[in-house]
Amino acid sequence: MQTITSVQVLRAVAALGVVACHYGLFYSQSLGDPRAILILNFGEAGVDLFFVISGFIMVYASQSLYGRADAPKTFFTRRLIRIVPIYWLVMTAYLAAALILPGLAKSFTPGYVISSYAFIPYPYPAPDGSTMQPIVGQGWSLNYEMPFYAVFALALFAPRRMAIIGASAILCAAVALGEVFQPTYPVLRFWTDRIILEFVLGMLIGLAYQEGFRLPRPVGWALFAGGLVLFLASQQLHALLGGRLLPWGLPAAVAVAGATLGGVTASGAVWSGLVVIGEASYALYLTHAVVVRGTVAAFRRLGIDLPFWPGLALALLLSLGLAIAVYYLLEKPLTRALRNLTIARSKRKSVAAMVA
Repeated sequence: MQTITSVQVLRAVAALGVVACHYGLFYSQSLGDPRAILILNFGEAGVDLFFVISGFIMVYASQSLYGRADAPKTFFTRRLIRIVPIYWLVMTAYLAAALILPGLAKSFTPGYVISSYAFIPYPYPAPDGSTMQPIVGQGWSLNYEMPFYAVFALALFAPRRMAIIGASAILCAAVALGEVFQPTYPVLRFWTDRIILEFVLGMLIGLAYQEGFRLPRPVGWALFAGGLVLFLASQQLHALLGGRLLPWGLPAAVAVAGATLGGVTASGAVWSGLVVIGEASYALYLTHAVVVRGTVAAFRRLGIDLPFWPGLALALLLSLGLAIAVYYLLEKPLTRALRNLTIARSKRKSVAAMVA
């Protein structure tokens, strides 16, 4: 499967936006400057961009699986290998740190810890479900990704077009049921949120791509750039439109459509650098919080005034350094080893079946 570099660039934009958003949040909490949140709140939309990209990638990466009897198992195994090991390692590191820090681990109930590892939303720290964060706080988005993978895996029994229409119908039905019944149980309210329609937007773009639909390159660039401009203005759009789907999901879909259907690509150091960041975006998403929070806390403890923008630049550089190191030294080798192990196991089963 050929990598679409423009999608990697969008993954980089999404991850960098999330890092910037969390820097603004921690800076504001630590130094009492509420302007920091307002300035960089656009980064919240980075998750919505990730969701649209995820919908596209699932369709694109599954082109050889549609209609196969082993497709659901193959697909879900690949997803588990890609998502779970590094996430569990980071979560275990967080949990170990919580056990060391006085008082923090006392609030971690067994149910909360198990739910965090199992990708099940848990009403923590707010019992009413207004906050549903696992131990690795930004992992809340993975609690949407995993059910989406399960739905998509089951849909793969069908041919491509039917699979994507079927998966989209299930997600749309879940949102419709949530809108009609307004469930009070936090987990059901979480899993029927409109945000899951962003996976549908990505899948539909992926279907158009796989069916051979293409846009003229100038149109693609216009959509790509326009989507990014709307991404930067997402906080204003959010204040105007409310929710996430319209102010954040639709601009993300516009950018993804332009990047893929319009064949957007470029050369040069900036583009290549963004592609590298895109490849390491999952590691960046999982590991940046401790770096960002640590940067702000370190300057505060030293009694050094940390100007906002230089502090953001430093936090981004340190977060990128850690993420790229984790990607190349841990995530990529671990993923490759697990995939090779899975392939070798499948071959052994095939040989055993033939001999029997």
